[in-house]
Amino acid sequence: MAKKKTASKNPRSSATEQSSAAAPEKAAEVDDANVELENAASQVQSAREALAAAQEQYEHARVQAAEKIEELRETTVGELVDGALEFVKKNPGAGVFASGIAGFIIGRLSKR
Repeated sequence: MAKKKTASKNPRSSATEQSSAAAPEKAAEVDDANVELENAASQVQSAREALAAAQEQYEHARVQAAEKIEELRETTVGELVDGALEFVKKNPGAGVFASGIAGFIIGRLSKR
């Protein structure tokens, strides 16, 4: 009968050994999952910061564009012509090039 008692104790002790051997593996898996979770949280935070920076840049560009549009609305044709003439006086080569391109485009449009 002594053999039966020791035989009944062996399955319990082997199950205990298996569970104690599995505990470090589970702990390592939990640690790995925590590291991955921290990395994901860090990436989400970086994305939030990048989005906030992009929103600020967009808002700045939108305000500048709105200001330029308002300036153009207030500008008269005479002021535009004066500005073009002043540009041509400062940059005669660019003026000749721009007039050549404008003539080419007008010529192409008038053929149709």
